[in-house]
Amino acid sequence: MYVSDFFTITGRGVVACGNPESGTIHVTDHVNVFNVGATYPDRETSVVSIKVSGSEVTEAGKSADRADLMLKGMDKDWLNVGSCIVSKDNGTVTLTKEMKVIVSVIPYAKVAPLKRIVVGIDPTAFV
Repeated sequence: MYVSDFFTITGRGVVACGNPESGTIHVTDHVNVFNVGATYPDRETSVVSIKVSGSEVTEAGKSADRADLMLKGMDKDWLNVGSCIVSKDNGTVTLTKEMKVIVSVIPYAKVAPLKRIVVGIDPTAFV
């Protein structure tokens, strides 16, 4: 899950908000928090609670609209918008600093009649 927002609840901890991209995360799962380009190391923590659509749940998956994860022992300074939270119990992630890609840029004139590109939207790619 990529963090789109985060906040602190006094006396409880840090809540990371975002949309799960794949897999399922459960309460008590151990997770890694990756911050690409950060000056501090990646963090390990666990999920204390999960809320989806304002309701407390025991798991959140790809079908969740938005999930709010309460993270144990985290400091809000350790999170950034764009941080990646990965369950250690359900999978792994390998970070790389370099990769080869081929990008095809489609001229707007060819796409405009199809109305598939909207001005002002930033495309994001997940590899």
